[in-house]
Amino acid sequence: MVTKDDVALGPFRSPKEMALLVYLAHTGQPQSRDFMAEFLWEDRLPEQARSNLRTVLTRLRKQAGEDELIVTR
Repeated sequence: MVTKDDVALGPFRSPKEMALLVYLAHTGQPQSRDFMAEFLWEDRLPEQARSNLRTVLTRLRKQAGEDELIVTR
């Protein structure tokens, strides 16, 4: 279970969605979109992987809060 301020986040639509949030929280460092897309969707074409990442990031920002998960281009 992933929590923020003792409140459970989720539900997550996929294990990759939760994995991305945990990875970003654990590293606490900016990550490149290309790296994260390749890391999570290595079996997809780059365009599809980046599209999947955009979708997941949008959902995570809604759950974690836009001030908590900062996404830039």
